[in-house]
Amino acid sequence: QPADLLAAFASSGAASAITNDLSEHALHLSSELACVREALLRREGERSFDEVVLCGAGPSLLALSSPREGEGEGAALLAERVARECEAACEEACGVRVRVWPVEFAEPAEDGCWYSG
Repeated sequence: QPADLLAAFASSGAASAITNDLSEHALHLSSELACVREALLRREGERSFDEVVLCGAGPSLLALSSPREGEGEGAALLAERVARECEAACEEACGVRVRVWPVEFAEPAEDGCWYSG
């Protein structure tokens, strides 16, 4: 059930409720994809991601993190700055140019819904 999956994700604080049966194989076959994943997980400071998982069949990765409050800038500016830092870190660590798009989960319109739309 979607509500159960959402509750499991929310209570874990990370993406442990997200599974992808293609992930292990894709990361094994693509050293570049595996390197980018590790670069996102091991970023310096508190802006590393809680979880980085393969999105679909790849080559996209979904990097999840809890919101960071009180860092002295608006959420949109912070997200855009972190996205640019991630791009630079992946190019430096892996020699791979990546594009990062910051997004956030929408609030549910009502109990039991995924998002308002």
